[in-house]
Amino acid sequence: MFSNTGNEQEEQKAVLIKFVFIGDKNTGRSNTVLRYIENVFVELYIPIIPMDFKIKSFEDLDSEYTLYLQVWDRINDWDRFRLIAPTFYKNASAVFVFFDITNRESFNHVEKEIKDFQRINQLEYELYIVGNKIDLENKRVISREEGYQLAQANAAQYFEISAKENINIHPTFDEIAKAMFYKKINDLKTNEPSVDPPVSKSYCIIQ
Repeated sequence: MFSNTGNEQEEQKAVLIKFVFIGDKNTGRSNTVLRYIENVFVELYIPIIPMDFKIKSFEDLDSEYTLYLQVWDRINDWDRFRLIAPTFYKNASAVFVFFDITNRESFNHVEKEIKDFQRINQLEYELYIVGNKIDLENKRVISREEGYQLAQANAAQYFEISAKENINIHPTFDEIAKAMFYKKINDLKTNEPSVDPPVSKSYCIIQ
């Protein structure tokens, strides 16, 4: 989207933020993506490609910059595709490790997921641990306190959601994305040169 000034075109400035969702199968990662981006829930959703992403744009946050949020998810049978893991994790702004609050095994695998990611990605990123399926409170086996303790032990933040009942989905992920966006554009504006660079007609993606 470009605006005209006389005969010149002003370059659109797009800020890219990348979220990566990881965790055991049946923890609701893929349905969280669908709920967040498309506001739908599919009871038996099965991804058919090794990794995929969806995009959500925020066009009214700043007069100069637009936020484009990529949310990446992976297939459940991930072990067969570990050779492409660097592509999946590349330039991740935030990593979200999912577990099912009704399944202790998925909770026990969280730290392994974190270590696997950290071996591949040495760049700066934010880490979140996500307890899903709080609509099944009567079947809970992982307490909130356990979740907070695990997050603290791994320098992460912790929150709980329900993709099925749409609890804490949009406000939580929006808040995280917007905070990262404003930090990035504040850094950009602080470091802007005193003399404006020549106007370009290219489409600028800022990572």
